[in-house]
Amino acid sequence: MPVLALDASLESPVSKVVQMLGAMSEKGKAELQEEKVQHARYAQWCESTSKEKTTAIQAAADKAEVLAADISKAQTDAEVLAKEIEEGSAEVEKLSSEQAKAIQVREEEAGTYAAELKDYTESVSAIGRALETLGKQDYSRPQAEALLQLASSLSASKAEQVRALAEKPKVAGYEFQSSNVTNMLKDLQTKFVEEKRALEKAEM
Repeated sequence: MPVLALDASLESPVSKVVQMLGAMSEKGKAELQEEKVQHARYAQWCESTSKEKTTAIQAAADKAEVLAADISKAQTDAEVLAKEIEEGSAEVEKLSSEQAKAIQVREEEAGTYAAELKDYTESVSAIGRALETLGKQDYSRPQAEALLQLASSLSASKAEQVRALAEKPKVAGYEFQSSNVTNMLKDLQTKFVEEKRALEKAEM
């Protein structure tokens, strides 16, 4: 009996060790399996992340290439626009100079027009007054005297035309020829009116 008791006491620690080793083995296998699962998940995550990063890097590279092309085009466009601006500025300066000259010429023309219009208006008015005066006179006097008196009230250019009429052969010497002088003055008045209208039309 004592021997049997000894054998039982010897088998118990060994059995416990075997059980412990078995438990450790199972635990180790479970941990190994868990590590394999975790490793597989990590590897899958790394692969997925790598693909995403590779795609993102390629997209960024493509975008950088497009942006580089846009920058190059923008620089070319900027150079073209700078040249056009320079040419436009030169054209504006040229047009401004031409406009200033045109304004100066127009002002001179307007001044000439105003002076000529005033001359014609005053001349037509003076002839009208002369015709009215002649109509009221019933005495004889040289026709040249009537014309020269009118010429004294006109501008130099218009007076010259009246004096030219006075230089024509005198009719009946000192006999008053109202109809003859009147007709000449009316013709001259008509001429001045037509020239005045032509001047106004040209101004318009």
